[in-house]
Amino acid sequence: MPHAYRVVWTGDARPEVMRETDDLLDALRWLAGRSRPGFELRSADGELLATNAA
Repeated sequence: MPHAYRVVWTGDARPEVMRETDDLLDALRWLAGRSRPGFELRSADGELLATNAA
């Protein structure tokens, strides 16, 4: 069963899932802890929920 949220690295040619979780706060904390831009938080159906763009 897919997780509710996934953090995706979009900085390379091909997006890569870096983390999957069912805990929204966990996903947001992980995203906030990244020191470089290029990460997106997406729902299981692919909807963009947040980014860490500079």
